[in-house]
Amino acid sequence: MKRAHHQIEPGPYAQQPEPAQSTSSLPPHGSWVFLDENGIPGFSCLWSGCGWTGPDAATFTAHFNDHRDPFFVPFPCQIVGCMLQLSSYQSYCSHKALHLHHALLALEGLQRLVQDDFFKAYGRCSFPAMFSISYNGDPVQCRYGNCGIQFSEMDTFIKHVKGHLRDATRIVREERAEFHCGWEGCDYRNPNRSCFRQHMQRHTGEKVVACPYCGRFFCTTASFFDHMLRVAEGDLKCTVCDKSFASTRLLQIHHRGHLAKAQCPDCGVLFESDYELRRHSQRTHASKLCFQCSICQKILADAETLNNHMTVHREPALKCPDCEMVFRWRKQLESHRKREHEPASNVENYACDWCPKKYPSGTSLSRHLKSAHQQQVPFGFSRFVYKKHEDGYHRLQHSKLLAGPLLDSVVSGVNLI
Repeated sequence: MKRAHHQIEPGPYAQQPEPAQSTSSLPPHGSWVFLDENGIPGFSCLWSGCGWTGPDAATFTAHFNDHRDPFFVPFPCQIVGCMLQLSSYQSYCSHKALHLHHALLALEGLQRLVQDDFFKAYGRCSFPAMFSISYNGDPVQCRYGNCGIQFSEMDTFIKHVKGHLRDATRIVREERAEFHCGWEGCDYRNPNRSCFRQHMQRHTGEKVVACPYCGRFFCTTASFFDHMLRVAEGDLKCTVCDKSFASTRLLQIHHRGHLAKAQCPDCGVLFESDYELRRHSQRTHASKLCFQCSICQKILADAETLNNHMTVHREPALKCPDCEMVFRWRKQLESHRKREHEPASNVENYACDWCPKKYPSGTSLSRHLKSAHQQQVPFGFSRFVYKKHEDGYHRLQHSKLLAGPLLDSVVSGVNLI
């Protein structure tokens, strides 16, 4: 399920687009994997200055682990285009292991394309390379039940959590009960094992496949195939936001994002699911917040929010490829690059509905709406939200589409889209 109205910072799998100057240093195949002249998948090492190619995962893994690691602080990642500097050798090794995991998932993606009759001849995707990884090497902790075990490698962590899932499956079958998430601070329930497994991916950040061409991670094969389809210019358009899609399925999935199915009784904000509403209530309206930061003593709503908050106390690790600035959050880095190094991207494409003013970002337009027009956040939203209109400008979204019983219970007079 998709989270709503609160930002979740990226986990170990978070990626950044390759800087323009780094893509030219990629090996000829431009990725971790490729198909040879006989259509057989192979590996291409992205270690800086390497250029090695090989036939199978075992050979590639041995080759990758044989590379000589740097022994000076800070420890720089040696993968082309990554450039992340790690604070310790242990952090460096954990970060390097995730690159290996990335390469193996890219092979998985290539094999799934080759095995599918449609995608076998479809060609590569057209998205820019993303072989950099933002993971700073910090241990990841299992917070299922009272486990608490820490892991230095993501694949080991994922295998461990799957053990909890197997135990939960056994209990559900024996007691004929529904799945109840045991992750700290989570109350998710679902009788369906597949849905519960996908929910657990939200806690672990697990990805099952990566695009063999651009490197992006995906949680499911379906989302990976949808990514491949997005290279085509679609003839099907969403009636709400005018975005184009290449298939009816893609359009239907996208359209669900415009449907609100639950409403908070305390503040009126609309959500796409009951689960999102429960999380909102826990974080925003809970009478007792009992998760406290051990460093700054700040009180937070749940364990996951506390875990995300701890990033504030870590040293910044995301270095701008164009200057010496370093950032904690990916969004900070992206905003900095657009503002300082990509002036052409500062196009004023956010337009006010009450006057001719235009702005380069939604944040600046939101400030204008509050100060110049005394506008309040529209009914059903927790913040100002903008969507692209036919005139090419992003404009304020004034209302949400309502689904199911919510249509009958919503406050009268709401201007539905």
